[in-house]
Amino acid sequence: MKAKNFLILFVAILVIVGITIGLFYLLGPEEKTHLFYANMVVTSILEIMLLCNLPFFTNGKLTTVRNTSISMQLFYFILSEAIWMLVFNVFLSDTVDTKYYYAGLLVIFLIFVALISIVGIGGNVQAEKQKEIEQSVMVRKSHLAFTQMVMMEYRQALRDVDSEQKDRQGQQLKILLDKIAAIPAEKLERNATVVEDINIKLNGLKSYFQIRKESVEVDMDTLTREIENFTEYISYIKNTL
Repeated sequence: MKAKNFLILFVAILVIVGITIGLFYLLGPEEKTHLFYANMVVTSILEIMLLCNLPFFTNGKLTTVRNTSISMQLFYFILSEAIWMLVFNVFLSDTVDTKYYYAGLLVIFLIFVALISIVGIGGNVQAEKQKEIEQSVMVRKSHLAFTQMVMMEYRQALRDVDSEQKDRQGQQLKILLDKIAAIPAEKLERNATVVEDINIKLNGLKSYFQIRKESVEVDMDTLTREIENFTEYISYIKNTL
């Protein structure tokens, strides 16, 4: 939270709590009881909590699934405490011992502490899963971009070749690259050695294309075998990861 916003919130809390305390003394009974002071303190605390909770709904940077869930639970806690305070003071204060009022406030507090803790833990787990998903998407995009670049370099290297073997080879290469792109990103993340091997083999293919682009003849049969062997390797990797 920016310093300016924090200052505004702090002033708002002082003003609202000050007005609340003033109204309690102005409208309250002449003889102040423990219940009177308890209500004033509880009301002030609930107001402070409500005001401190507002930024989680209005600040986009703070509005995450976890924070929103916790904020909603906190709002329900404030509402529950306020309702219990109202019910007791209006309907029960003359017939029920005050200790049950305090007990009710404490029970509501403990219930919501448990709920907020559960929501917080669940939110952390969800955030970690979301982070893993985002990382997986980034890894998949990276591999997809790399395989597309390999295919583009192949086409550029053999653009002046017109043969059935080139067509078959291009189809084989496309199948190979599609298989690489189809490997689940989370499996690749857990197997750095496999990723390194795949990159080495892809760079090996790229070296063939680079040689061909420099107008140096490349044995098409050798390149075909390289692609076939690489495809068998990827099939094996997909079945064993």
